[in-house]
Amino acid sequence: PDVAAYVLPGHDPSSLMEDERAFDAIDDIFEAIAAGKQRIRYSDFVGHFRRMAAERSEKSKEMEGIYTMIDADGNGSVSKLELLDAVQRCPEVSRLILPFRPHEKDACDEDTFDMVKTVFDKVAAVGPDAGAPEVGLEVREVEAF
Repeated sequence: PDVAAYVLPGHDPSSLMEDERAFDAIDDIFEAIAAGKQRIRYSDFVGHFRRMAAERSEKSKEMEGIYTMIDADGNGSVSKLELLDAVQRCPEVSRLILPFRPHEKDACDEDTFDMVKTVFDKVAAVGPDAGAPEVGLEVREVEAF
């Protein structure tokens, strides 16, 4: 169970062999570690998870930078107004918050406002830690919305 929690967090270790999605995820992880080999060594295993940790760390730093762009007043929490403003002025924020929206489009239109409001409401609904744990995302309502 400890190995399952480490290699495949979020899956019930007692049902890994019966859960097709979990089995596929394990197969994908093994393939990523083994790089075509039939067996993996300790060094392969450790190397893979070190790379994954480094990528998470890199993404965490990137997320922290983006959060700083959004938190315009620097008070540690983000309002809908700050989020909308950041989407309108920062292409990096816009790509993160609205990845399926064409970014050449005017970011000041009503559709953008509605999409940002939806994203904000979803993040606010799950709470501060679930929204973006690596940067401690905290959101607050603003009367303007």
